[in-house]
Amino acid sequence: MTIESPYINPPTKALPEGAVDLDSPDELSIRSPLGIVHRTAGEHIPACAFLVDAHTRQRDLTTSTWVGGMALFELAVLELKEVEIVTAPSAPSEEVKSAWMVAIRKADEELDKALVLAMSSNSDLSSRLGSRIAMLKDEMAMKKEMLGIV
Repeated sequence: MTIESPYINPPTKALPEGAVDLDSPDELSIRSPLGIVHRTAGEHIPACAFLVDAHTRQRDLTTSTWVGGMALFELAVLELKEVEIVTAPSAPSEEVKSAWMVAIRKADEELDKALVLAMSSNSDLSSRLGSRIAMLKDEMAMKKEMLGIV
């Protein structure tokens, strides 16, 4: 799978025909946290593509079982960042509240899935991811309260 990014240059030397640089699901999934970097840089389309790619590989992973849960967590963050950017200059209108309700609902669903994956994987990161999920859910609850969303 090729994900276009303004931050990744095409290889300067072509691989021999039939050769691949990454070939196992674990190798490919480890590439996909580049979505976090892209989200931070404001490149949300490739960020989403990398993170979705990481999550879709979860069932085939043998070693890097932490990747799917982390990808879902980062997708939730991306969802919230996107609505924050769109609504930032706006006063809390019904339209802004509605946009936040949708984003929070989607993010909450992603976080629930991430938590299931984190608790089912035998990785050292599961407790850390679980605490990050809990903190983000608290921030989402505060945002709902600030906007008067029930």
